[in-house]
Amino acid sequence: NHLLASDNRYPNANELRLDIVRKFDVFYLATQLQWLVALLSGQDIIYPLSAEEHEKAGLKMQGLLLMTDTGNYLSEPIIKVYYHLANLFLKQNTQEHLAAVKDWLNEYAPLTVQADLIPICKLACNYCIGEFKQGNTGYLAYTNYFYEFRFAKGLLPEAGGRIVPADFKNIVTIKCRLGQFQEASEFTQQYGHCLPASHKGLPEYCNGQIAFYAGDFETATQYLEQAERKDNIDYLQVTRLLIKSYFGLLPDKSDLLLSKLKTVETRLYQLEKEKRMMPTTKKTQLAFLTFCNKLFKLATMPDRQRASEKLTGLGSDLYSEIETQYTSADKDWLLATCKRITGI
Repeated sequence: NHLLASDNRYPNANELRLDIVRKFDVFYLATQLQWLVALLSGQDIIYPLSAEEHEKAGLKMQGLLLMTDTGNYLSEPIIKVYYHLANLFLKQNTQEHLAAVKDWLNEYAPLTVQADLIPICKLACNYCIGEFKQGNTGYLAYTNYFYEFRFAKGLLPEAGGRIVPADFKNIVTIKCRLGQFQEASEFTQQYGHCLPASHKGLPEYCNGQIAFYAGDFETATQYLEQAERKDNIDYLQVTRLLIKSYFGLLPDKSDLLLSKLKTVETRLYQLEKEKRMMPTTKKTQLAFLTFCNKLFKLATMPDRQRASEKLTGLGSDLYSEIETQYTSADKDWLLATCKRITGI
C-alpha cells in the first residue's frame, strides 16, 4: 500500500494517501488524549498541577477535542472513549459524558483487550473520586459501578491476583457510604490476601471504617487505634476517622479527642516541613480540624450554658459557616454532628 500510494499512476493513490494520513492522525489523537487525560486525572487525587500547567494542559486538550469534532474521528472507538473522559476532566457536560463512558464500556468491552480497559476504568474512577472529595456525594454510585464492572469483567484482582491498596480502600469506603456494610465486610475478608505484603495491616483500617459507618464507634476506635500505629497506612485518613469516632462516643472520650486534635495539628505542620504533604492537602486538613475544635467546644460547654438559647444560636452560626465554607467530603458528617451536638 505504501508503494502504491507513492505511485501517481495508480488510480487510487490519493485515496490511499488520505487513508495513511488518517491513520497517523488517529494515532496522534489517541496518544495525546490518553496522555493529557492521565495528567489531568491526578489533579484532585494524587498531585495538584500548578495553575499554569493546568491551563496549558486544558488549552491543548481543547485543541484536540476540536480536531476530533471537525475531523469526524469519533467513529474510532479508542478516540471516542478518551474524548468523553477528556470532557469530564474539563468539567464540560459531565453527566452526559459520564453516561457515555458507561455506554462505551458496555458496548466495546468484549472487543477491547484488558490492558486498554483497566486504565479507562481507573480514569473514570479518578474523576468520580475527585468529585466526591469535593463534596459531591452523588458520584459514589458511579464509582461503585466502575469497580463492579472491573470485577464482572475479570479486571479485579489484577494480574498476579493483586489489588492496589488505594483501590482496596476506595471499594470499602464506597460500600460503607452506600450503606452496604455486609458487602464491605465480605470484600475485606475475601480479598485481604490480595494486598501487597507491605499493606497487610490495611484490613484493620477498613474494619474500623465499616464499624464507624455502621454506628459502632467503640469497635471503630479499637481498630483505628491499632491501624494508627502502622506506618504504611495513610496517617491522615486514619486519624480523621478516629477523631470522628471519638465524637460519636462523647462525653466519654473527651480527653482523648482533645489530645488527638492537638496532636494532628502539630503533625500537619511536621509533614509539610518534611515535604510529605501538598499545601492544598494541609489547607483542607486544617479546615477540618478548625471545625472539629469548634464542635468540641460546643459539645463540652457547661450544662447551664447548654440548656440556654446560647447553644442553639452558636450551633446555627457554626452550621451556616460549615455549609458555606467547607467543600470537602467530610462536610455531611460535620453538618450532622453540629445538629446532633447543638440540637438545632
